Amino acid sequence: MRHISGLTQPEFARHRGISVQTLRQIETGKANPTLETLNQIVSIFGLQTGFVPKTKKGAKAPHIIPEP
Repeated sequence: MRHISGLTQPEFARHRGISVQTLRQIETGKANPTLETLNQIVSIFGLQTGFVPKTKKGAKAPHIIPEP
């Protein structure tokens, strides 16, 4: 997502309120972001972190009621 923004790691980290070290570790797969950090990263794109329930193979996905 940082690449889409066109920002360097230091610029993106400063803009999102996270450390450059944290961003580097996430980008290189050496760390997993907390939910809070993930939301800080994706909010620049107007997104919010969410989870999709996993279903068994062949099972119907649960009906999810959209928020108003």
